[in-house]
Amino acid sequence: MLFAFYTDIFSAIRSRMHIFKNAGGRRTDQKQGELPELRLSLSSLHLLIEMIVDYCALSKEELREAMSILDDLAAEMVGKVDDDKVMAGEVLDRVHKLEDSRGRKNPLITRDAIERAYAHIEKRIANIGWITRHIDSHLLALVEETDRCFEVFEKVRAFAELCLKSRLFNTGNTAGWSVFMEEKKKLEAELKSVHALPFRHAAAHALIDLQVAVVRLEPLRSTQTLLSKQALLKAARDAMERILISVRILDAMRKWERLHFRYKMEAASKKPHKRERVRGITSDMREFERDLGEIHDEHLSRPAVPEIRARIKLGLAAITKHDWKTAGDWFDQVSAAF
Repeated sequence: MLFAFYTDIFSAIRSRMHIFKNAGGRRTDQKQGELPELRLSLSSLHLLIEMIVDYCALSKEELREAMSILDDLAAEMVGKVDDDKVMAGEVLDRVHKLEDSRGRKNPLITRDAIERAYAHIEKRIANIGWITRHIDSHLLALVEETDRCFEVFEKVRAFAELCLKSRLFNTGNTAGWSVFMEEKKKLEAELKSVHALPFRHAAAHALIDLQVAVVRLEPLRSTQTLLSKQALLKAARDAMERILISVRILDAMRKWERLHFRYKMEAASKKPHKRERVRGITSDMREFERDLGEIHDEHLSRPAVPEIRARIKLGLAAITKHDWKTAGDWFDQVSAAF
């Protein structure tokens, strides 16, 4: 599975979006990321090669300028992790030491070295092209799977709402029993197809509650039942209500993940006016936290809302101190709590 190495499908999406952004992928700001920086390096190397063609005629000032460009490019590349960029940096760093057999600076040797550095950078750009295409396809697959899971739970919501309005769940009239069981069977098949976390937990609980409803309603089909009709109907309705609450929490999770991703991108940004943009996100987070208080999940087997709200507040408190990392850690924990 595409998300097998992550705690849940949303962390997998965030990770791939982060890689895609850093590589300068098509869906991100083209002014940021590694790819535009490498293209700028290639432009500088083009300039150096043109200068070196006429190396012997360079003035001292022009020679200093050429060496300055070399120094900047070497420093930029040597500290990198990628092998091609490191090799490019090392080649450029050695240009000052390249001399012919008589100890003279040789423009042909220098040009050859710079062209080798150029080739390493071109190779890295080609690799990034493959990475962004690969990440892009994986990212699309993850988003499509997420959308599919939400579609399943939209069907679950619609089914639960219809049940709560039906005569079967309100008066115990079992005339629609066969239709109820047929639709339940279809829904169960869809829920069993949900494997991605955190949807899988919600699917497992929904399957249990659907079965609870059947167990509670089935005695009503017999005229000999000694069980309280109202108690059975209430238990069946409670099961449907729990399903609806779970779906509302999934809706909230989707909104939160959008806010979470926006925060991660802005917190990592080096653009000016960062605080103003983060302040806009935190305003949306405060509104989200207040709205979350309208969801009462205390009757679920694993209530999550109080803990989620507490973690959001701790993250927001860290932002007021401009402690982006601590805030990000708390927001990661919010995602884990859903």
